[in-house]
Amino acid sequence: MIFGFNIIQGIAEDTAAAILKAAGTEPGQYTSQTPVNNAIRNLCVNRARNHYFLRVDVHAGVLLCGKETTDIQWVRPPDFDRLDESFRHHLSELFGNRCAESLLPLRNWTLWTLVYGMEIDAEHPGDLLRVLAHTDMPSAHLTPPAPEPREKSVSPRHLVYDAGSDDRKLFLYSKKDWLLNGKKDYRGGPVSPDADSENTLRLYLIQKRSDMGYAKRFLEKFEMSGDLYSFLHPLVVTDGFLRAYMKAIGNGDFYRYDRAMEIIDDLSHSGSRKLLTCLLQNIRQEGSVANARLASTDKRNFQKELKLLRTTGINGALIEEQSSMEHLSNPLD
Repeated sequence: MIFGFNIIQGIAEDTAAAILKAAGTEPGQYTSQTPVNNAIRNLCVNRARNHYFLRVDVHAGVLLCGKETTDIQWVRPPDFDRLDESFRHHLSELFGNRCAESLLPLRNWTLWTLVYGMEIDAEHPGDLLRVLAHTDMPSAHLTPPAPEPREKSVSPRHLVYDAGSDDRKLFLYSKKDWLLNGKKDYRGGPVSPDADSENTLRLYLIQKRSDMGYAKRFLEKFEMSGDLYSFLHPLVVTDGFLRAYMKAIGNGDFYRYDRAMEIIDDLSHSGSRKLLTCLLQNIRQEGSVANARLASTDKRNFQKELKLLRTTGINGALIEEQSSMEHLSNPLD
Protein backbone atom coordinates (compact mmCIF):
# COMPACT_ATOMS: atom_id res chain seq x y z
CA MET A 1 0.00 0.00 0.00
CA ILE A 2 2.88 2.35 -0.73
CA PHE A 3 3.08 4.80 -3.64
CA GLY A 4 6.73 5.67 -3.28
CA PHE A 5 9.45 7.35 -1.30
CA ASN A 6 12.27 9.87 -1.52
CA ILE A 7 15.58 8.46 -0.26
CA ILE A 8 19.13 9.76 0.13
CA GLN A 9 22.67 8.50 0.65
CA GLY A 10 26.18 9.93 0.68
CA ILE A 11 28.30 9.17 -2.40
CA ALA A 12 31.93 9.53 -3.43
CA GLU A 13 33.08 12.48 -5.54
CA ASP A 14 33.92 10.34 -8.59
CA THR A 15 30.51 8.63 -8.37
CA ALA A 16 28.82 12.03 -8.17
CA ALA A 17 30.70 13.22 -11.26
CA ALA A 18 29.73 10.10 -13.22
CA ILE A 19 26.05 10.42 -12.26
CA LEU A 20 25.94 14.13 -13.11
CA LYS A 21 27.48 13.42 -16.50
CA ALA A 22 25.05 10.59 -17.27
CA ALA A 23 22.04 12.62 -16.11
CA GLY A 24 23.18 15.80 -17.84
CA THR A 25 22.57 17.93 -14.77
CA GLU A 26 24.41 20.17 -12.31
CA PRO A 27 24.63 19.73 -8.51
CA GLY A 28 21.31 20.61 -6.87
CA GLN A 29 19.35 20.18 -10.11
CA TYR A 30 16.65 17.50 -10.36
CA THR A 31 16.08 15.54 -13.53
CA SER A 32 12.84 13.76 -14.39
CA GLN A 33 13.95 12.46 -17.79
CA THR A 34 13.88 8.77 -16.95
CA PRO A 35 12.46 5.86 -19.00
CA VAL A 36 8.75 5.23 -18.56
CA ASN A 37 9.24 1.85 -16.86
CA ASN A 38 12.05 2.95 -14.58
CA ALA A 39 11.11 3.04 -10.90
CA ILE A 40 13.38 6.04 -10.30
CA ARG A 41 11.28 9.05 -11.24
CA ASN A 42 13.68 11.84 -10.33
CA LEU A 43 17.23 12.12 -9.12
CA CYS A 44 19.41 14.90 -7.82
CA VAL A 45 23.06 15.12 -6.73
CA ASN A 46 23.52 17.63 -3.91
CA ARG A 47 26.78 19.00 -2.53
CA ALA A 48 26.97 20.18 1.09
CA ARG A 49 30.06 20.80 3.25
CA ASN A 50 32.30 19.22 0.64
CA HIS A 51 30.24 16.01 0.61
CA TYR A 52 28.04 14.69 -2.18
CA PHE A 53 24.60 13.15 -1.69
CA LEU A 54 22.29 11.40 -4.11
CA ARG A 55 18.51 11.79 -3.70
CA VAL A 56 16.01 9.82 -5.73
CA ASP A 57 12.20 9.57 -5.93
CA VAL A 58 11.14 5.94 -6.28
CA HIS A 59 7.83 4.60 -7.63
CA ALA A 60 7.19 1.54 -5.45
CA GLY A 61 4.70 -0.04 -7.85
CA VAL A 62 7.16 -0.12 -10.75
CA LEU A 63 9.92 -1.29 -8.43
CA LEU A 64 7.74 -4.15 -7.19
CA CYS A 65 6.01 -5.40 -10.34
CA GLY A 66 7.83 -3.65 -13.19
CA LYS A 67 4.84 -1.79 -14.62
CA GLU A 68 2.69 1.29 -14.20
CA THR A 69 -0.52 1.07 -12.23
CA THR A 70 -3.29 3.28 -10.87
CA ASP A 71 -3.77 0.93 -7.93
CA ILE A 72 -1.86 0.64 -4.69
CA GLN A 73 0.29 -2.44 -5.07
CA TRP A 74 2.25 -2.80 -1.87
CA VAL A 75 -0.07 -4.73 0.43
CA ARG A 76 2.39 -7.21 1.95
CA PRO A 77 5.74 -6.79 3.71
CA PRO A 78 8.28 -6.22 0.92
CA ASP A 79 10.85 -8.84 -0.12
CA PHE A 80 13.96 -6.69 0.10
CA ASP A 81 16.24 -9.25 -1.51
CA ARG A 82 14.13 -8.93 -4.64
CA LEU A 83 13.72 -5.17 -4.31
CA ASP A 84 17.47 -4.57 -3.81
CA GLU A 85 18.14 -6.39 -7.08
CA SER A 86 15.35 -4.54 -8.90
CA PHE A 87 16.54 -1.18 -7.57
CA ARG A 88 20.11 -1.80 -8.72
CA HIS A 89 18.81 -2.75 -12.17
CA HIS A 90 16.91 0.55 -12.47
CA LEU A 91 19.97 2.50 -11.31
CA SER A 92 22.10 0.70 -13.90
CA GLU A 93 19.69 1.70 -16.65
CA LEU A 94 20.22 5.36 -15.77
CA PHE A 95 23.99 5.59 -15.28
CA GLY A 96 25.62 2.19 -15.76
CA ASN A 97 26.56 -0.85 -13.70
CA ARG A 98 29.74 0.61 -12.23
CA CYS A 99 27.96 3.50 -10.51
CA ALA A 100 24.98 1.38 -9.52
CA GLU A 101 27.16 -1.26 -7.86
CA SER A 102 29.01 1.40 -5.86
CA LEU A 103 25.77 2.47 -4.15
CA LEU A 104 24.14 0.93 -1.08
CA PRO A 105 21.33 -1.63 -1.44
CA LEU A 106 17.86 -0.09 -1.35
CA ARG A 107 17.12 -1.18 2.23
CA ASN A 108 20.10 0.80 3.56
CA TRP A 109 19.23 4.17 2.04
CA THR A 110 18.03 6.88 4.40
CA LEU A 111 14.33 7.63 4.10
CA TRP A 112 13.44 11.28 3.57
CA THR A 113 9.80 11.25 2.47
CA LEU A 114 7.29 8.42 2.44
CA VAL A 115 4.05 8.56 0.45
CA TYR A 116 1.71 5.70 1.19
CA GLY A 117 -1.95 4.92 0.74
CA MET A 118 -4.78 2.45 0.83
CA GLU A 119 -8.16 2.02 -0.81
CA ILE A 120 -11.36 1.82 1.24
CA ASP A 121 -14.69 0.40 0.15
CA ALA A 122 -17.44 2.61 1.54
CA GLU A 123 -21.21 2.72 1.19
CA HIS A 124 -22.58 6.09 0.07
CA PRO A 125 -19.13 7.62 -0.62
CA GLY A 126 -20.59 10.97 -1.71
CA ASP A 127 -22.49 11.42 1.55
CA LEU A 128 -19.46 10.28 3.51
CA LEU A 129 -17.14 12.82 1.89
CA ARG A 130 -19.63 15.59 2.60
CA VAL A 131 -19.79 14.75 6.30
CA LEU A 132 -15.99 14.41 6.49
CA ALA A 133 -15.82 18.09 5.53
CA HIS A 134 -17.40 18.76 8.97
CA THR A 135 -14.45 17.14 10.78
CA ASP A 136 -10.94 18.60 11.10
CA MET A 137 -10.12 17.31 7.61
CA PRO A 138 -9.48 20.28 5.27
CA SER A 139 -12.04 20.36 2.45
CA ALA A 140 -9.22 20.74 -0.08
CA HIS A 141 -7.95 17.30 0.93
CA LEU A 142 -11.29 15.65 0.15
CA THR A 143 -11.18 16.30 -3.59
CA PRO A 144 -8.76 14.84 -6.16
CA PRO A 145 -5.69 16.96 -6.90
CA ALA A 146 -5.93 19.02 -10.07
CA PRO A 147 -4.04 17.49 -13.00
CA GLU A 148 -0.92 19.17 -14.33
CA PRO A 149 -1.17 20.39 -17.95
CA ARG A 150 0.37 17.75 -20.22
CA GLU A 151 2.43 20.33 -22.10
CA LYS A 152 3.84 21.73 -18.88
CA SER A 153 7.11 20.41 -17.51
CA VAL A 154 6.19 19.03 -14.11
CA SER A 155 8.51 20.06 -11.30
CA PRO A 156 9.64 17.21 -9.03
CA ARG A 157 8.30 19.25 -6.13
CA HIS A 158 4.77 18.60 -7.45
CA LEU A 159 5.03 14.85 -7.91
CA VAL A 160 3.29 12.51 -5.52
CA TYR A 161 6.57 10.79 -4.68
CA ASP A 162 8.01 13.88 -3.01
CA ALA A 163 6.25 15.83 -0.30
CA GLY A 164 7.21 19.37 -1.27
CA SER A 165 4.96 21.64 0.80
CA ASP A 166 2.43 18.85 1.45
CA ASP A 167 4.34 16.92 4.10
CA ARG A 168 2.44 15.46 7.05
CA LYS A 169 -0.91 15.67 5.24
CA LEU A 170 -3.70 13.14 4.85
CA PHE A 171 -5.84 13.00 1.71
CA LEU A 172 -9.11 11.12 1.17
CA TYR A 173 -11.18 11.32 -2.00
CA SER A 174 -13.24 9.32 -4.48
CA LYS A 175 -11.18 7.08 -6.75
CA LYS A 176 -13.80 7.49 -9.49
CA ASP A 177 -13.55 11.29 -9.33
CA TRP A 178 -9.75 11.03 -9.38
CA LEU A 179 -9.85 8.94 -12.55
CA LEU A 180 -12.40 11.26 -14.17
CA ASN A 181 -10.24 14.22 -13.22
CA GLY A 182 -7.32 12.73 -15.14
CA LYS A 183 -4.92 12.90 -12.21
CA LYS A 184 -2.35 10.11 -12.33
CA ASP A 185 0.49 9.06 -10.04
CA TYR A 186 1.92 7.07 -12.93
CA ARG A 187 2.87 7.63 -16.55
CA GLY A 188 0.48 6.59 -19.30
CA GLY A 189 -2.57 7.51 -21.30
CA PRO A 190 -6.08 8.43 -20.10
CA VAL A 191 -7.79 6.05 -17.70
CA SER A 192 -11.55 5.57 -17.41
CA PRO A 193 -13.41 4.69 -14.22
CA ASP A 194 -14.72 1.16 -13.88
CA ALA A 195 -17.44 -0.39 -11.74
CA ASP A 196 -14.94 -1.28 -9.03
CA SER A 197 -14.08 2.38 -8.45
CA GLU A 198 -17.68 3.49 -7.85
CA ASN A 199 -17.62 3.00 -4.06
CA THR A 200 -13.86 3.20 -3.53
CA LEU A 201 -12.13 5.95 -1.61
CA ARG A 202 -8.41 6.62 -1.95
CA LEU A 203 -6.66 7.44 1.32
CA TYR A 204 -3.02 8.46 1.33
CA LEU A 205 -0.58 10.15 3.63
CA ILE A 206 2.56 12.16 2.89
CA GLN A 207 5.12 12.22 5.69
CA LYS A 208 8.70 13.33 6.08
CA ARG A 209 11.16 11.36 8.14
CA SER A 210 11.33 14.27 10.59
CA ASP A 211 7.61 13.80 11.31
CA MET A 212 7.88 10.07 12.03
CA GLY A 213 8.58 10.45 15.72
CA TYR A 214 5.77 7.97 16.40
CA ALA A 215 8.01 5.26 14.95
CA LYS A 216 11.08 5.90 17.09
CA ARG A 217 9.93 3.96 20.16
CA PHE A 218 8.92 1.02 17.96
CA LEU A 219 12.26 1.05 16.14
CA GLU A 220 14.24 1.24 19.37
CA LYS A 221 12.23 -1.54 21.03
CA PHE A 222 13.00 -3.99 18.26
CA GLU A 223 16.55 -2.69 17.73
CA MET A 224 15.74 -1.59 14.19
CA SER A 225 17.83 0.96 12.31
CA GLY A 226 16.72 4.27 10.87
CA ASP A 227 17.09 3.01 7.29
CA LEU A 228 14.32 2.65 4.74
CA TYR A 229 13.80 -1.01 5.67
CA SER A 230 12.67 -0.18 9.20
CA PHE A 231 10.29 2.61 8.24
CA LEU A 232 8.47 0.33 5.79
CA HIS A 233 7.67 -2.18 8.53
CA PRO A 234 3.89 -2.87 8.27
CA LEU A 235 3.25 -1.89 11.91
CA VAL A 236 5.05 1.44 11.48
CA VAL A 237 3.05 2.25 8.34
CA THR A 238 -0.28 1.22 9.88
CA ASP A 239 0.39 3.23 13.03
CA GLY A 240 1.19 6.29 10.93
CA PHE A 241 -2.13 5.97 9.11
CA LEU A 242 -4.15 5.55 12.28
CA ARG A 243 -2.55 8.53 13.99
CA ALA A 244 -3.07 10.82 11.00
CA TYR A 245 -6.65 9.61 10.50
CA MET A 246 -7.57 10.02 14.16
CA LYS A 247 -6.13 13.53 14.20
CA ALA A 248 -7.96 14.66 11.07
CA ILE A 249 -11.22 12.69 11.30
CA GLY A 250 -11.47 10.79 14.58
CA ASN A 251 -13.36 7.69 15.62
CA GLY A 252 -17.11 7.17 16.04
CA ASP A 253 -19.86 7.00 13.43
CA PHE A 254 -21.58 9.97 11.82
CA TYR A 255 -25.17 10.90 12.65
CA ARG A 256 -27.75 13.50 11.80
CA TYR A 257 -28.26 15.88 14.72
CA ASP A 258 -31.66 14.53 15.75
CA ARG A 259 -30.44 10.92 15.81
CA ALA A 260 -27.28 11.84 17.73
CA MET A 261 -29.38 13.63 20.34
CA GLU A 262 -31.56 10.53 20.77
CA ILE A 263 -28.45 8.47 21.51
CA ILE A 264 -27.22 11.03 24.04
CA ASP A 265 -30.66 11.16 25.72
CA ASP A 266 -30.40 7.41 26.33
CA LEU A 267 -27.22 7.80 28.40
CA SER A 268 -27.67 6.85 32.04
CA HIS A 269 -25.37 9.53 33.47
CA SER A 270 -27.21 12.87 33.58
CA GLY A 271 -23.96 14.90 33.83
CA SER A 272 -22.66 13.39 30.63
CA ARG A 273 -25.98 14.00 28.87
CA LYS A 274 -25.88 17.73 29.64
CA LEU A 275 -22.21 18.08 28.71
CA LEU A 276 -22.51 16.24 25.39
CA THR A 277 -25.79 17.96 24.52
CA CYS A 278 -24.08 21.37 24.82
CA LEU A 279 -21.09 20.16 22.81
CA LEU A 280 -23.25 18.83 20.00
CA GLN A 281 -25.30 22.03 19.94
CA ASN A 282 -22.10 24.07 19.59
CA ILE A 283 -20.85 21.88 16.73
CA ARG A 284 -24.24 22.19 15.02
CA GLN A 285 -24.21 25.96 15.42
CA GLU A 286 -20.64 26.42 14.17
CA GLY A 287 -21.09 23.98 11.27
CA SER A 288 -18.13 21.68 11.90
CA VAL A 289 -15.91 20.21 14.58
CA ALA A 290 -13.03 22.42 13.40
CA ASN A 291 -15.11 25.61 13.61
CA ALA A 292 -16.48 24.68 17.05
CA ARG A 293 -12.94 24.13 18.32
CA LEU A 294 -11.86 27.53 16.99
CA ALA A 295 -14.85 29.20 18.66
CA SER A 296 -14.19 27.49 22.00
CA THR A 297 -12.55 29.55 24.74
CA ASP A 298 -11.11 26.38 26.32
CA LYS A 299 -9.75 24.21 23.55
CA ARG A 300 -8.26 21.66 25.92
CA ASN A 301 -11.62 21.11 27.57
CA PHE A 302 -13.28 20.99 24.14
CA GLN A 303 -10.99 18.13 23.16
CA LYS A 304 -11.80 16.23 26.36
CA GLU A 305 -15.52 16.59 25.73
CA LEU A 306 -15.12 15.53 22.08
CA LYS A 307 -13.22 12.43 23.21
CA LEU A 308 -16.03 11.62 25.65
CA LEU A 309 -18.60 12.04 22.87
CA ARG A 310 -16.69 9.66 20.64
CA THR A 311 -16.59 7.00 23.35
CA THR A 312 -20.39 6.84 22.91
CA GLY A 313 -19.86 6.05 19.22
CA ILE A 314 -20.73 9.53 17.94
CA ASN A 315 -17.99 11.26 15.95
CA GLY A 316 -19.34 14.80 16.39
CA ALA A 317 -19.27 15.74 12.71
CA LEU A 318 -22.94 15.87 11.72
CA ILE A 319 -24.73 14.69 8.61
CA GLU A 320 -26.58 17.60 6.97
CA GLU A 321 -30.07 17.92 8.41
CA GLN A 322 -31.79 17.91 5.02
CA SER A 323 -30.22 14.52 4.24
CA SER A 324 -32.48 11.46 4.14
CA MET A 325 -29.72 9.48 5.89
CA GLU A 326 -29.41 9.53 9.65
CA HIS A 327 -26.31 7.34 10.07
CA LEU A 328 -23.04 6.65 8.24
CA SER A 329 -20.36 4.24 9.43
CA ASN A 330 -16.83 5.53 9.96
CA PRO A 331 -14.84 3.69 7.24
CA LEU A 332 -11.68 3.21 9.31
CA ASP A 333 -13.14 2.95 12.81
